[in-house]
Amino acid sequence: MDAPAHGLSTGVEFNLPLYAETISRCIEEYRPDFMIGHSIGGAASLLSQHLSPESGLKKMVLLGSPAEMSVILENFKSLLGLSTKSRDLLNAYFVSRFGKGVEAYSAAEYCRNISVPTLLAHDKDDDVVRYDEALKIAKAWPHARLVTTTGLGHSMHDDSLYRDILEFLA
Repeated sequence: MDAPAHGLSTGVEFNLPLYAETISRCIEEYRPDFMIGHSIGGAASLLSQHLSPESGLKKMVLLGSPAEMSVILENFKSLLGLSTKSRDLLNAYFVSRFGKGVEAYSAAEYCRNISVPTLLAHDKDDDVVRYDEALKIAKAWPHARLVTTTGLGHSMHDDSLYRDILEFLA
């Protein structure tokens, strides 16, 4: 599934809490056994599981996922050439819209109550989400197994990794 206002989806607002809510609704409706999330989709998957831990998922796969919403915001700031004032305005928007700032969205904190076995894969050469983000998640989460790749970048396209994912989900 595409997130609201992302990819080929309709909508005008794209953010982590809304994405996580959409994932939770899809899980309620379709009751999948597995979930695979890439990049912010992985972060949204974790938040979804934190908010709805009784989802019935059997396994998750997270690829190149950030651990901290503040890191996502800094990446957008750099990517789009936003000023510090713009970043601060986005944080203020989060406070007014969701009742908490971006610093409250920390996978390293909210993954602790998630018991779904998870394969966490991240590439050391990821130039969008630093590899350190995966280390934060893995350190905080005993149910996640970290697979480190090299040379795949952020896209994580690799037949060997695909086989590892299929073996994990089997």
